[in-house]
Amino acid sequence: MKKRKGKRLNMPTHLGEQATPERVFHAGKDGIRIEQVSKADPRKRQKIISQHPVDRHLQRGEITKRQWEAAERLTSLNRRAGLAARTGSDWTREVVDGGGGGMSSGEAQSEYFGALRAIGRDLAGIAQWVVIEGSTPGEWAQREGHQVRGGVVALRICLDGLGDYFGMPR
Repeated sequence: MKKRKGKRLNMPTHLGEQATPERVFHAGKDGIRIEQVSKADPRKRQKIISQHPVDRHLQRGEITKRQWEAAERLTSLNRRAGLAARTGSDWTREVVDGGGGGMSSGEAQSEYFGALRAIGRDLAGIAQWVVIEGSTPGEWAQREGHQVRGGVVALRICLDGLGDYFGMPR
């Protein structure tokens, strides 16, 4: 009887089961949590639990750190304003220190919509579609009737406009 080779642990069975080297490289820096599935070897079967939608564009070098920070700020405003879609329960605890140093949801909402108005209607569409909703720039471009390759260029222009609005240094 022939000895049968077992399935290698590093082979993904579906897309969400194993982290790509790109995602693992970026995982430790910006608050992305990684769950180790295999206790025997921590390099095997890693799973990304949370990741920002535009992280992949930063990692690939398609956008700059300034543009990524502008996207993070817009996403933060969206969350603080209470505009983000809730797909499940939020079990994170807010620590109350007695001070009112944070931005209220109304202020966050007005700043969020002010930023979208400042970059214009077309660029606000790609900001909403890619940065907030998490779709790809190619999908946005195809939906709007543009060339698919132009989606990343439009995303860069959009994020540069947001960076200018937020007063981020170049």
